[in-house]
Amino acid sequence: MDHGSWGGLAWQNECRGWLELGRHNFGSAAFRVERTGSWLCAGQPGSLDHQWLLCEEKPARAALAELLPLARLGRATLRLPPLSDPAPWREALRAEGFRPLGSDVLMACLLGGQKAPELPPGLRIGPTSSALERQEALEVVRLVFGDPPGLPEFFSPPGLVEQYALRVHGRAVAAAAIWPFAEVAGIFSVATLPKWRNQGLAHLLLGTMLAEAQARFPLAVLRTYDDLVPMYGRLGFKSVGRSERWSYPQDPYHTP
Repeated sequence: MDHGSWGGLAWQNECRGWLELGRHNFGSAAFRVERTGSWLCAGQPGSLDHQWLLCEEKPARAALAELLPLARLGRATLRLPPLSDPAPWREALRAEGFRPLGSDVLMACLLGGQKAPELPPGLRIGPTSSALERQEALEVVRLVFGDPPGLPEFFSPPGLVEQYALRVHGRAVAAAAIWPFAEVAGIFSVATLPKWRNQGLAHLLLGTMLAEAQARFPLAVLRTYDDLVPMYGRLGFKSVGRSERWSYPQDPYHTP
């Protein structure tokens, strides 16, 4: 993984973001975040489920030697950066009892020259400017993703993450956040209430965010699923790599 590549920057934005969220929310019941060698571990207190992110690419056997004594204590989901050669990793992970869960697409958009979209009457887009506005935006995120109470707040603490809302006649119906880590703008938690989907609102929201972000960042990055790639492509994002996901222990009823 080249940390200076667009894919590397997208991955570093997420890894550094997790670390900063863990420091900012120390003592929070949402997640405890720690760095262990090449890995970042995020887990909820009292839970056996942990996420492990590989922050620095190493040979598979060396990196797994750091991970396995800890990952085998519970249920682990591994997330890997865009790897220069994923084949040795896949072979080593299967040999240790991990199974593939699929992959996500990392995307990036060069900032500069973006114009804020014209908004129809009654629609307003901007960063939240009060505790009430922020909570209303995070409630949209919670409803869309089905998060338990407190989880959206963990991922979007004031003073660290910039939370945007799209409002129709004053009501928040869509939201998204900017993670300002690794000197790029990470786009996270893009959410639109079901009743307001398929009307181009997410496109307007993100178009406004990118136009405003270009004054502070050279690049915007995100991680998404394959079916959303066309939507982000219309905003100028390009695919810059994939992040594979693996789980442990191996499901005995799963056939690779």
